[in-house]
Formats: sequence, C-alpha cells, structure tokens
Amino acid sequence: MMTMSRWGTIFGAMCICCGGAAKEPQSTTTTVETRTSETVTVTGTEGAGKTVGTLPREVIQQVVRANFADMKKCYEEGLGRNTNLKGRITTKFVIETDGSVSRADEIHAAPRSASSSESSEPLFADPQVVSCVVAKFRTLKFPQPDGGKVTVVYPLVFNPGD
Repeated sequence: MMTMSRWGTIFGAMCICCGGAAKEPQSTTTTVETRTSETVTVTGTEGAGKTVGTLPREVIQQVVRANFADMKKCYEEGLGRNTNLKGRITTKFVIETDGSVSRADEIHAAPRSASSSESSEPLFADPQVVSCVVAKFRTLKFPQPDGGKVTVVYPLVFNPGD
C-alpha cells in the first residue's frame, strides 16, 4: 500500500508501479532551493521477450544526487533569464545492462479532465533548462542492474532561493 505525505499529491502520480511510500523531498540550499524527489519509479523494461532488470532506488538516487550540481547549473542559467523560474522537470530514462543511460526524455503529467478541480502540471517555463537537465541524465553512469535494462522516472523540483 502506498502512503502519501503532503508531497504525495504532487509526486504520487509518478509512482505508477512501485509499492514504496512517497516522502517529502529533501532540500539543498545555496543560491537556489532545489528539491529532489524521494519518489523514484523503477520498472523493468516493457515488452514481450525483454528481460526485466532491477536496481535499488537508493542507488539511483545516490547517482543522481552525486551529479546534481551539473543539473543545478542548468537551472541557475535559466534563473539568469527569469528570476521567477520554478517548477518540476520529470525525466524518464533507461539504464542499460552496462549501467549507461541509453535514453532520457522529459515527461509531463497527463491533462486532467475539464470537470476536475485540479489542474494539470504546467510545462517548465524554460525549454533550455529542460533540455540541459535531460541531457545531464543521459551522461549518468550507474552500477550494472541485475537481470536487464531498467526504466526510471525521476522528478526534480526547482524553486528560486529565498
């Protein structure tokens, strides 16, 4: 059963096939406040005849956090163009059997019905920041997954510092 904190409303939709709990993101503060989500979806590669791989969430988070400074630079460049820039960038990427990332793409929340009181997630306002962050995911190197390729959905939340 999946439990949700106050961030579960924001990040819970990303947890499409995991049984873990959504937790409040941790913050890192320098010139910008950056939250990396504790909710990371990890699945085996889809499709008939393909091997499903596994890699612990903690390992994935550790690799992303170790390389987060480069992603934060992308955001800081965007802040130079727009001092109010904020939002979430959710990246779906594939970790190959050798630990390299073969594909990374930004994904968006599905639009909600017109009758819903909640709005869909807006696109991140600066496409250059999105492209830069997604490109950084493509350069990540992970330990070799057990049993095959692994697909990951990883949201990052960016907010200007106080």
